[in-house]
Amino acid sequence: MGVLWAMSLPGLVFLLVLVAALERFGLLAAAATGSRGAASTDGAPPAMKVDLDGNRVVPRDRLPGH
Repeated sequence: MGVLWAMSLPGLVFLLVLVAALERFGLLAAAATGSRGAASTDGAPPAMKVDLDGNRVVPRDRLPGH
């Protein structure tokens, strides 16, 4: 009987609400501890530099040293 309920529409709604709540509490816990997550610590430098004083956009080299 439990498997039948889990495969029904109310079971799906319950699962979605549970996953959303766990995700939200996880985000709150990360904010409280100051954790920034893995994606924010491994970013690439921007491809272009904007020079506001000279009114120009300077593209950066794709490979360092070339």
